[in-house]
Amino acid sequence: MTDVAGDFVAGRTVVVGLFDPNCERLLGRGTGTCVSICGRYLVATAGHLFIGVPEPYCVGVMPLTTTPSREIFLATRHNRRGGGKTDPEDVAWLELSVAAARDLGREFLTLDGIEPHYAGAAGEPLFSYGFPEQEEITPKAHGQSEFGLSVQCYSTFVIPPTSIDPSCRPDPAFDIFARYSTRPLDENLPEGRVPTLPGAPGLSGGGFWRVNVNKLGIWTPGDLKLVGIEHAWLPEDEWFRATKICHWLRLVAHDHPDLGSVIDPVLALP
Repeated sequence: MTDVAGDFVAGRTVVVGLFDPNCERLLGRGTGTCVSICGRYLVATAGHLFIGVPEPYCVGVMPLTTTPSREIFLATRHNRRGGGKTDPEDVAWLELSVAAARDLGREFLTLDGIEPHYAGAAGEPLFSYGFPEQEEITPKAHGQSEFGLSVQCYSTFVIPPTSIDPSCRPDPAFDIFARYSTRPLDENLPEGRVPTLPGAPGLSGGGFWRVNVNKLGIWTPGDLKLVGIEHAWLPEDEWFRATKICHWLRLVAHDHPDLGSVIDPVLALP
């Protein structure tokens, strides 16, 4: 199931990059999920990616999986909410032109692929996907090597907010917590699996996905639902944290009044 889920999510995930005005220097980066609402092409990511970046800068996305392209697709506009150390939410959106969305080579999630008010039970499976800050080195001919960003798909599980240190200000109205440990695994792993996870920086902005393994009937990748946007990691306590996706939807509806009539009924769902 992990491989199938990974393929599904990979096709809807991009690297989010902040660049100098000439797009010659990368100033910061994270991960984002492609979402389409009524013909508008958006990318959901984390707000803190934009904090402290020297201006002027431009924002773009890159599709680094299933394609050799390193082309940068610039956002037409963007906005964030929160992202500071004491802010309860940490979300941002980018908007792409129709042409950029077409040429990007990604699928765009629609609103029926989003679960806005997820409240997972302790231990419920979750799936995350992103681009950690760890270089991937691929040996090439004649002793050469190719350097690129690594990709990580990770099956994890929900940690209840009641298990989180109160000093971290866990808030069930905003937060989803899940296990993320970099301790090495001792058991034998299938080919292609790594025994130690990299540090989580770079995963910020990537999706938390509900797997729905206990659904009735045959499970398909379409049963995956986007429930949160990852934005923080506490390595000593072995968890990472996401803002519930409803807060991203509220920001999008606020900034795109013409989409409110479509988003509001989704937010009204239990």
